[in-house]
Amino acid sequence: MMMPAMRNILVPIMGTFMLLSGCGAHQLVVDPGKPDMPVPPEVPRAQLRASVDLVPTQGCEEKFDLALYQNRAIDLIEWDEQHGACAGRKVAIRYLSSKTSANQVSAAASRLARRFTPETQGQKP
Repeated sequence: MMMPAMRNILVPIMGTFMLLSGCGAHQLVVDPGKPDMPVPPEVPRAQLRASVDLVPTQGCEEKFDLALYQNRAIDLIEWDEQHGACAGRKVAIRYLSSKTSANQVSAAASRLARRFTPETQGQKP
């Protein structure tokens, strides 16, 4: 028989575990795979500058960044100083030109934004 004090501790813990396992928490294990390695400076890069209207949500800039960084050829995303704004933004996207093109970067960014208007195509940073 379980003591009442012990039950007060174990029941919430077991309930939380059962709830999490039912919600897919067991799938949170991350495959370590290959660790991120810095790209050597001599690898060619290009930059795409654009005007952007992001989807208006909280953290719109971060959501755009995280989605675009899924492409490992994206090297750096730099924003204007309008922190927190989702419309009328300026962005510079630096990418590895040997792995992707300005058109591919532009297409990916266009899918993530309400409006994405390139100002420059594939210029060296």
